[in-house]
Amino acid sequence: MILRYLIERGQSSRMEIVRHTKLAQSAIWRIMNELVNEGLVQERGFTTGKRRKPVIYGPTRSFITSVVYNVEVLE
Repeated sequence: MILRYLIERGQSSRMEIVRHTKLAQSAIWRIMNELVNEGLVQERGFTTGKRRKPVIYGPTRSFITSVVYNVEVLE
């Protein structure tokens, strides 16, 4: 769900992902850490704001290029 959101919507912060997916904040933090560790998502920068600057996440280039479509040819 998170990968699909990032591919469709583009780069987002964890809190934006929480708001749009309706998943628990703790689940998003855990899943995002796993996705970063697996090389599917990367930290791309920081947002601007008054308080802590949340990290912006996006799919890695290698993940996007590895998406394979299964195409069947029917006779």
